[in-house]
Amino acid sequence: MANFCGNCGAQLAISVKFCGNCGVETNPVDPPQATSESSHRLPPDNKNSQITEPQQTHVSVTAYFESEDAKNKIKKNVDYYKKNWAATFAIYGNQNINEFDPKNINLGTVKGWNWAGFFFSIFWGLWRGVSYAWTLFGVIVFFQLMSFAYPDHVYDKISNFIALPLSFVYAYFGNGLYLQTLIKKRNDEVSTAAPSFARVFIALAIEIVIIIGAVAA
Repeated sequence: MANFCGNCGAQLAISVKFCGNCGVETNPVDPPQATSESSHRLPPDNKNSQITEPQQTHVSVTAYFESEDAKNKIKKNVDYYKKNWAATFAIYGNQNINEFDPKNINLGTVKGWNWAGFFFSIFWGLWRGVSYAWTLFGVIVFFQLMSFAYPDHVYDKISNFIALPLSFVYAYFGNGLYLQTLIKKRNDEVSTAAPSFARVFIALAIEIVIIIGAVAA
């Protein structure tokens, strides 16, 4: 490694006692080290160096239901539903749909009497994929089975009574329940969130089996 004069910085030959440039007695020093940019770099600010999660894009409730994704999930009667949801959009429409809890929707703000929900009741709910439709269908099937197993029992009265109130629930609150369902399923594939006759056929098949079993018994 070459040595340098401690006085003038000139390079010195090995084993010399005096600097050939300035004549001063040598006091060799190591060459100056090149400083890298990284050595002078300040330590990162912990607050700024933290990895931040990408923020979700703000998409309002109203804007989502104007999208093709929402229209493809509703399929039939898009204009009918948007008309009946207009009053609800006026209240909640500007909220970010990615942060909005559909349970906050006041079903009383949703307009419109749903005749399909009234006449087809639970089968309309299953076709549209409304939340808890399968649960309600299971309750109906339970009381039907119990009424067949225990004739002239309270189960028989409940089984006959439950259908009419359920029709009124779907008729009056159906549009609101469907709106809540679509918001919940906004990230689902269209194939699972769109209306499906397959769900209806499964329910009808179960009903037919129950009826055949009751008749055979």
